[in-house]
Amino acid sequence: MRAIVYFRDFLVLVGGITLIVLSFDAYNFLFPSKPEPRPDLFDWSVVGEYPNSDNTVIAVLERGVSNTRVNTAPFYHIKLQTLENSSEWQNHWMIWNSQVNQPPSIQWIDQSNIEIKQISYRVWEYEPSVELNGKTYWAHLNTLQTKP
Repeated sequence: MRAIVYFRDFLVLVGGITLIVLSFDAYNFLFPSKPEPRPDLFDWSVVGEYPNSDNTVIAVLERGVSNTRVNTAPFYHIKLQTLENSSEWQNHWMIWNSQVNQPPSIQWIDQSNIEIKQISYRVWEYEPSVELNGKTYWAHLNTLQTKP
């Protein structure tokens, strides 16, 4: 008879703990807390800015370091942006993105052509031409076996 009483008390204890846990879950469901904003995967810093000859467009080289504490090679990307209202739609565009140990060499050939020289063969994103403010700009990729 005592075994039945102990078993009943055990079931009451388990039921009480379950009721408490479910009440916390119900409270969190009914009154959710504000979610924390997700941090960016990379911390980006500007390495260099390269304006074209007529100063209408600037090539910005940025270096990204992973926030996930993974020891990887840094990410580099190059974006073209207009000098005026660069944050507006179609006034900025990413033209090159790669994970390399050394930054690429950037040089404007003329006012609408830019050359990107890099050592590595790993190119993740490459746009050969972009249109900013109604004008077309061309990007030429040159991969090298030695330092640029």
